[in-house]
Amino acid sequence: MQIPVQRAARLGQVAALAAAAVLLGGCGPKVTMSVQVQDAQGNLKNQFTVTNSDSGPTTVEVAYGDTIIVTPSATYSDGLQKLWLEGAKSCQNQASNILEPPGGNAISPGTAPTQASFTNNFGAFNCAYPAEMDLDAAATSNPATGVFGGGPATNRTQKAVLVIPKGHGK
Repeated sequence: MQIPVQRAARLGQVAALAAAAVLLGGCGPKVTMSVQVQDAQGNLKNQFTVTNSDSGPTTVEVAYGDTIIVTPSATYSDGLQKLWLEGAKSCQNQASNILEPPGGNAISPGTAPTQASFTNNFGAFNCAYPAEMDLDAAATSNPATGVFGGGPATNRTQKAVLVIPKGHGK
């Protein structure tokens, strides 16, 4: 009777180690997106970063003519396949989708860097109320290597929501 109990205990230990390895190794790339808001004169008004481990969106008020500069970045030890920025912009009830860079990937084909980033300057946010820009960055990893390898994984940041409040703008 003692051998089956020992065997069960060992199996439990192996399962716990496997679960810990998956949790510690992470499931895909770490993705961050830094956002800068500058006034019309180029002075920094606000700066914040959202990540794929944040719990919810970050909402920031902006003014008519503010410049929005966004820098997505990602890291993953087994390499990255894709890094992109996406979202939507609504300006006086006219909506448009955002995909940067054009083509949807900042990583050159045939490469697999362990870290990547790019910066996109959206220029002046020349919208009056109601206006909103929702953005998030995403990255896809190469398939994981090692004992617990797996397919590619995609992670994305929480949303950055930039709004022009009622009573602001032209």
